Amino acid sequence: MTADKSIAVVLVAGLASAASAQSILSYDILDAAESGFGGWAHQYDGAIENTGSGSANGFAFDRADYSEGSGTLNDGSPGNNASDTQLFANNSQADPRITVFLDDTYTIDDITLFSFDGGNTIPGRIQSVDVTINGVTVNFKTDEFTFGDEFIEVGGSELDGLATSSVTFSNFGHDGGNNLPEMFCIGEIEINGQPADGCPADLDGDDDADADDFFAYLDAFAAGDLAVCDLDQDDDCDADDFFAYLDLFAQGC
Repeated sequence: MTADKSIAVVLVAGLASAASAQSILSYDILDAAESGFGGWAHQYDGAIENTGSGSANGFAFDRADYSEGSGTLNDGSPGNNASDTQLFANNSQADPRITVFLDDTYTIDDITLFSFDGGNTIPGRIQSVDVTINGVTVNFKTDEFTFGDEFIEVGGSELDGLATSSVTFSNFGHDGGNNLPEMFCIGEIEINGQPADGCPADLDGDDDADADDFFAYLDAFAAGDLAVCDLDQDDDCDADDFFAYLDLFAQGC
């Protein structure tokens, strides 16, 4: 990881003229390997619920679910060694799923997963990952624009233009580097986006999300009105769209 990399914030404006810098407020992890795995250390101030144990590439770990907290992945530092980067087990005994919660609703331009990859004992690259926004999941192949960091171009994909206040990462694929194919690491998650216009759940234009909006969506869904109900832009109105609207409705205005 290059020393001259500068990160002012976790969520950076995709276009400086259109967005201001924002933060990832918190994140949850399912199937995390607790701090200490492989001699690595990370921080998390939320709830940690132990769910068992396992091993990856011969290293034992305690498996846990993390919820409603912040730590290494959103502390503003990309991580440059094993004491400030989170190491994940990634095999049949642990299938990590990370959900980050933003401070407002945004459309996402791109994402960088900062990782430390400095020697033979350090796990290799994250080669692919599923990204889910509003119930829509896309598998991305990552690009390594800077050494050890994985870049995801969201623009132009099915997720382009979807307004969200959370992003989920799962199904991590590894390049098998350094003979450690069952683990990967992340020191920081950076998301570039722009504030979403208006309130996506407000269908009647009265600046709130209430029962009128909910029933208006139900009517559009029943009628197959694609202009209103096709939220994932796949040319139909189905369960994915319905649950995506429920997410938007729950977020409110």
